[in-house]
Amino acid sequence: ERVKLASLITVASGSGGAGKSALSAVAAALLAASGRKTLLLDGDLQFGDMRELFGAEHAFGIDETLSGTVDLGALPYSEGVPCVLAAPRRLEQSEALSGRLGVLVDSVLPHFDVVVANTGANWGEHHAALLERSSKALMVVDQRSSSLRACKHALELCSRCGIATTPFSFVVNRCSKRSLFSSIDVSCAMQGANAFELQDGGMEVEEMLGSGLACDLARSRNAFVQSVRELLDALLADSAGADSIALQKEPQPRGLFSRRRRGRGADL
Repeated sequence: ERVKLASLITVASGSGGAGKSALSAVAAALLAASGRKTLLLDGDLQFGDMRELFGAEHAFGIDETLSGTVDLGALPYSEGVPCVLAAPRRLEQSEALSGRLGVLVDSVLPHFDVVVANTGANWGEHHAALLERSSKALMVVDQRSSSLRACKHALELCSRCGIATTPFSFVVNRCSKRSLFSSIDVSCAMQGANAFELQDGGMEVEEMLGSGLACDLARSRNAFVQSVRELLDALLADSAGADSIALQKEPQPRGLFSRRRRGRGADL
């Protein structure tokens, strides 16, 4: 009998500071609250801070699972709260772990309903490992021209390396009436690609995430949270034929992309 694998949603960007961590944390919290067994995988191997955003200082790290110290089937999980698999505590371990991230993802997919993978700003082999396995990939753009250009370069890199870009959608963060970019602007710049808007949630988002209250933030009516919920609804409705996730309305490493890869996204 074929083992059912989790849907993998990878959150990436071409530059730092676009809001990947906030989107990953809130999305994972919302998905867990919807009743799905959810893993939040912190693929920002150098500076990931998901432990802090969820107040989960004792969460196991990617390094511990890959070393065999932690049994994947025994990862602690509480209903309604995402399981956090955190970045390594020692930055110097990130390079060694990068080339093994694909093995880890393949190992965790049978144990969860959905996996949300955060990524770092510095692109490497681990980005390819995540993106080629993704059901959906979200490229986050903020209100800087440099952020949009960086995402375009990242998408071109994926295409050159044989990674299917079909599951990619663009997410325009920090939108307001005074924003430089809207989803229409980004969609046009990306030759008609899907683009969604995330509303600016103000200081509440930074304050609650900084206090380790990601799940509390996800239960709030903050504008950012509401738009993340709408984004997930749209993505999962688009995947309705492949076991969509219904959300509650209420609350030794190789070089960078060193070989051509065949993405799974086009087959999902």
